[in-house]
Amino acid sequence: MRVLRALIGGVLICAGAPLAGQSAAPPPAAGGWEEEASTLTINALLGGVAAGAVRALRGGSFADGFVRGAAGGALVYAGKRVAVERWYGAGLAGREVAAVGTSIIRNTADGRALLERLALPLWIGRVYVTTGPRVSVQPRLDLATTVSMAFQAFEPGSRLDVSRSVSAGAPVFVVYSSGQEWVGYQRAGVVLLRHPAEYRGMEDPIPEEVGIPLERSAAHERVHVLQVDQAFLLFAAPIEDWLLDRSAATARIHRWVDLGVVTAALYLPELLIPYDRRPWEREADFMAALPR
Repeated sequence: MRVLRALIGGVLICAGAPLAGQSAAPPPAAGGWEEEASTLTINALLGGVAAGAVRALRGGSFADGFVRGAAGGALVYAGKRVAVERWYGAGLAGREVAAVGTSIIRNTADGRALLERLALPLWIGRVYVTTGPRVSVQPRLDLATTVSMAFQAFEPGSRLDVSRSVSAGAPVFVVYSSGQEWVGYQRAGVVLLRHPAEYRGMEDPIPEEVGIPLERSAAHERVHVLQVDQAFLLFAAPIEDWLLDRSAATARIHRWVDLGVVTAALYLPELLIPYDRRPWEREADFMAALPR
């Protein structure tokens, strides 16, 4: 039980910040190579512990699971590192790299080959690719992300930024609003970026005093999207699979839809930990502030 509690705690740390907005205050300065190395190490350790603990609980080798899971965790870190870059498509590329790393952790925990099953998130869904023993491709709609996107689409002063969405690999909305402190927000895989109301209708690039913190915030929120991907596949998806595949009727629905409802339980740490002490916020702040 101690191992199980440690595993759940580690996954919660990876859960991201689905309900928290990034403050407009300047972020901390980027750390040096030591902080980058420690962030890589933490991601690798989380992957190793997650995979190794489940393998041990199922009667397998913790050491073997740890090594393979740590490799997957390192790849998750690499995906986050790519996702915060400023070149077009970095968010999409980083999201897929991290998804392969998370899939390796999940496959190891489940006793499968490293790349036997890949869960690749794309905007409002996922593509599940099985590479063996039989090759198959199964798309699934992410219901939680779809509902979040639909809700935001009808919010006054909000518009879908198609170009940013393509680049990020996730839905991105620009919200025109003044008198609020937040700059960026992430909710169930949907990124919100606030523009002052007076800039509505203005073509990019917007003024530098708005554009620089906005791009930094966009990178910060892209890290949260990857954190939520990781938490879903490692923690929420196994529970959802167990619940929905128990009957033929729900299994037919689940073939095409990830409900994402269980992921709501991962919001609980938001209520318990102050913003400036949340490990997932510190990771996103650090990575978004890295020199470009």
